[in-house]
Amino acid sequence: MQDLINKFISNRYLPRWVVFTGDSIIVALSFILAFTLRHNFLMGSNELTNLQTQLPVIIAFYWISFAVFKPFAGLIRFTVTKDLLLIFLSVMSATSMAFLFTLAAWLLHTESVWIFSKSILIIAMMVTGSILTFSRLLVKYVYNNIHVGRGYSINVLIYGAGDLGQTTLIALQKSKNPSYNLAGFIDSNPRLWGLKKNGSYIYSPETAFQEIIKEKRVTEIIIAISPVRIDQKENKTLIDYCIKNNIIVKKVPPINDWMNGSFSPHQTKRVDISDLLGREEIFLDKDK
Repeated sequence: MQDLINKFISNRYLPRWVVFTGDSIIVALSFILAFTLRHNFLMGSNELTNLQTQLPVIIAFYWISFAVFKPFAGLIRFTVTKDLLLIFLSVMSATSMAFLFTLAAWLLHTESVWIFSKSILIIAMMVTGSILTFSRLLVKYVYNNIHVGRGYSINVLIYGAGDLGQTTLIALQKSKNPSYNLAGFIDSNPRLWGLKKNGSYIYSPETAFQEIIKEKRVTEIIIAISPVRIDQKENKTLIDYCIKNNIIVKKVPPINDWMNGSFSPHQTKRVDISDLLGREEIFLDKDK
């Protein structure tokens, strides 16, 4: 049954027009809620007339923002920080247009029906942004909990919390078989230690090797930084620990080697000890 659910979910994606329509409905309901709250749930004929007039206008402003920033274009199940930023920009842009429209209507002395209440716009902005963000995070959370790799899952640490580490994380999240459970990031930059990236902590190499790997049962480390950025001391620590604990070390290939300009977990290559050492591995002759 679980396999059937996984197969059904994995092979289906919401069309953009469905996400766009859903976002538009959220915009409309948020504005109606803000309008109702502003008038303490007591609206006469004048208030209803204003609502009926202003609602299509605010939706039009959001449509313009959606067309520019396209927050509906990404796959919701793989929502990342960039997608949330697009939502923020869309909401702020639409609200700004509404404020400018109100200012123009006030300067031109038009009918009050065309003048938006500032408090309603602010409430609607907060509600819309919150619901759009929460809905995407909820879908991602549900998908990640339902979608379990049909083969097996791997607990992994990403060595490098930069842009390449972010790209690696996105690729791991899309992997179906095997599926990957991110235990966190490893980075040598002290300013990043203890911070979170996409909900996962960034650890120092010492903390990762001494605590996190055993605590979270990590079996693979993926190096997502240039080898020249790892100093010899870090190299030695990584080598010693991985040898003693049978940890598989993989590395992300150079960008030029990515297939079709994109990266997938299947392109990672298992790292030989000699690659990390920068020389051939030395074996002791046990017969002597």
